[in-house]
Amino acid sequence: MVDAYIELIQKRNTKVSKTFIFNTFFYQKYSNSKKLNDYSYEKISKFWEKKKIKLNNYENILIPINIKGNHWSLVNVSIQNRKITYFDSLENNTEGFKVMREISDLFTEYIKKNKQDDNLITINLMNNTTKSSDDEAKSSNKSKFSFLSNLNHIDENFIGEKPGQSESDSENDLQIMSSFWNFQIFDTPKQTNLTDCGVFMCKFMDYISAGKPFDFLQEDIDYLRYQIGIEIMDGKLLDY
Repeated sequence: MVDAYIELIQKRNTKVSKTFIFNTFFYQKYSNSKKLNDYSYEKISKFWEKKKIKLNNYENILIPINIKGNHWSLVNVSIQNRKITYFDSLENNTEGFKVMREISDLFTEYIKKNKQDDNLITINLMNNTTKSSDDEAKSSNKSKFSFLSNLNHIDENFIGEKPGQSESDSENDLQIMSSFWNFQIFDTPKQTNLTDCGVFMCKFMDYISAGKPFDFLQEDIDYLRYQIGIEIMDGKLLDY
């Protein structure tokens, strides 16, 4: 159901939004490959390169996250704003920072491999600096959507050793990433049970893509679940 809904949102995005949404298999494939020491950037990058998609052309890159097979959350990556944001309808900040760190590894590698692209901010990861005009620097600190003023910025250090990586290399890698990426936890509407995370996550994707504030609560979820079902059956999103 989630992937069917993503397809509907993505159809609308091609017309009205600079938002790209990965399917639900993307993070699962990426995360599992890391756990099994079978990670390859070339394998993971096929998720967008096969479709000739340039991720840096999008203002928002949404990644559905399935945690341990029983909970849905969402990550939004903004390359130009150097921001990774975590959306979760449960208070799950520890898992959120773990996921954001994991995602930042991949997108740091993406930037390093695509740093000659004119659409990317010119960065020098080796010198741990970012080059941009004053206007770009100011713009990078501004939120695209008004509802992003609800973001709670939390600085968190994740000093940890990766497979095949010395402790000094790991700390240097962390220093590079933490200076480039701004990790943020979004203060989302919260679920009051353990069963509605999928509906919350679907509407997070829908509203972010449409540039709308989150104006729904737990009591709206039954209606929103019904609405999602109707939209999937009809093959199109309803107008707001």
